[in-house]
Amino acid sequence: MTAAVFERKLVAEAPHATFNERFGQAVERFAGRVAFRLKTPTGYREVTYREVDRQGSAVAAGLIELGIRRGDRV
Repeated sequence: MTAAVFERKLVAEAPHATFNERFGQAVERFAGRVAFRLKTPTGYREVTYREVDRQGSAVAAGLIELGIRRGDRV
């Protein structure tokens, strides 16, 4: 499935979806696929959608643990 076809399918399924909802759909569909390549001192490292989701969840949990709530500026 191409990116354009994927995007059209997401829009058709959830025309008013939030970024988090859309990203969650991408993680479900493409968990093991490369989301982006991260430049490192020794080259590039491939980062999967699953890794991005896990790291994002870890950051969110850390902010919550610090007392940060929805609407707070960080």
